[in-house]
Amino acid sequence: CQCSAQGSRYTSCDHLTGQCVCVPNVAGLRCDSCANGAYGFPNCQAGTCHPAGSVQYVVPPPVGQCECRRHVEGPACDTCKPLYWNLSPDTSDGCTNCECNVAGTISGVAECAQGSGQCHCKPNACSGTCSTCKDGYYNLQEQNYFGCQGCQCDIGGSAGQSCGERNGRCRCRPNVEGPKCNLPRPDHYFPDLHHLKFEIEEGTLLDGRPVRFGYNPLEFSDFSWRGYAQMSPIQSKVLVSVSVSSPDLFHVVLRYANRGGADVLGRVSVIEDTWSYYCGNCSEQSKQIVFAPSVDSTFVNVPQNNFVEPFVLNPGTWTVVIEAEGILLDYLVLLPSAYYEAPILQIKVSEPCSYSAVPEANPNCLQYRYLSLDSFPSISGNDAGCRNDNHLPRPCPTERVTPRHPDMAVCSGFDISVELRGRLPSAGDYALVVEYSSEEELPQTLAVAVNMPGSRTHEHRVNLLHCKY
Repeated sequence: CQCSAQGSRYTSCDHLTGQCVCVPNVAGLRCDSCANGAYGFPNCQAGTCHPAGSVQYVVPPPVGQCECRRHVEGPACDTCKPLYWNLSPDTSDGCTNCECNVAGTISGVAECAQGSGQCHCKPNACSGTCSTCKDGYYNLQEQNYFGCQGCQCDIGGSAGQSCGERNGRCRCRPNVEGPKCNLPRPDHYFPDLHHLKFEIEEGTLLDGRPVRFGYNPLEFSDFSWRGYAQMSPIQSKVLVSVSVSSPDLFHVVLRYANRGGADVLGRVSVIEDTWSYYCGNCSEQSKQIVFAPSVDSTFVNVPQNNFVEPFVLNPGTWTVVIEAEGILLDYLVLLPSAYYEAPILQIKVSEPCSYSAVPEANPNCLQYRYLSLDSFPSISGNDAGCRNDNHLPRPCPTERVTPRHPDMAVCSGFDISVELRGRLPSAGDYALVVEYSSEEELPQTLAVAVNMPGSRTHEHRVNLLHCKY
């Protein structure tokens, strides 16, 4: 049970919850702290000033007459003032400054949680004071609605998704450069998917003669290089020599055309050049293939399903033997495993979607949406009245920025007052939520006054950030 010897009546506790039996003015599972409103454990006294938050005298004054330390408030001096936290007797002024970085806090609020000191960070900012960007983000800015912008490092050219805190420069892989690691170094190039490409019309027949090939655009409209091999009973097998620089598991991709209207069965075999194709017991790798009918040129992948092992090729020169009749073959491609597996190439989408009329450079974005407030009392911008300078109020012009946005009162110009009138269902404490859209790059300050009949006017200020979301 571990019940406190000073704060509990017994050493035993509840068999289900573990709750100890506490003496008066003591609380906690193990009876090791004062109850709410009492201070000075283990001699907890109710109705006294909090010793950590009040100036101590020989004769303690009653609650309501406590003299609080500089950063403390409340009748019993038991609460830190806004912008402060961590009520402690070791702090000269009673509480510690929150030290929130308002550039990284929601709505520029500098208050923090009383117990932990954690400031209220924007979505892409972090740390206790909201002073740094999350991993994968940079450039903390007060006018940025999300706090920081995404690094957007190239998924293939960067060595990770993090970047410089200030300049946003990504960490590049060898022979890659650029702020986003999307450019090859001078005298280098990026290989494409068909990097290991071999023209079949450059191959030979079994007797060493060159491959018979055609070059009629009407027969094969967009063939590459010199032409395409014509597979027929006269030429049913072609040999293509390929070079492999590093060991890997390869797929073979064939570009072909089959206008016969029916499936054509074929076979692809790969033989290392140290062996002879004519030997009877060669350890060749051979896989059957189906060339489906096609109106235009298309591709087929060998092996054609995941249950068949790919080709295992070591460094050196290999011969690929293709057997088929009644089709046209353009070229073959060796695909290393990194090309068809690619488990790490997952783009990190970091930028929010916007309604900007200018098309975004990156089509991938995050679609944010606020929690619905439909069940709470609200006042529509359609019912707003606008007053310019000293003129009489008139209905505000309204605009719907996008079909997703509601009708909103348009506020443009200087010295504009917008008046919204509404009726509340009941009295109580309310938080005012202002829904807006702003294309201004710099933050704007909005003065808000709430008037109620027979009550004082509540005046506040609201920071409006650049918001085109």
